Amino acid sequence: MRRAARGLWWYLTELTGELTGDNAYRRYSERARREDPAAAVMTRREFERERADARAARPNGGGRCC
Repeated sequence: MRRAARGLWWYLTELTGELTGDNAYRRYSERARREDPAAAVMTRREFERERADARAARPNGGGRCC
């Protein structure tokens, strides 16, 4: 029963993290720290701004309509 509950909890946190962008920032910060521990890691706000700018720079907003 606990295993099933842990699995469900993991699934829900991963799902909501993907929807909110939490997982993307977490993955970015973990990778950035791993690749160069001395380098500064962008704040969450800086990361989201860069993602939004990159998305806006693509034709059609990255292939999305409207």
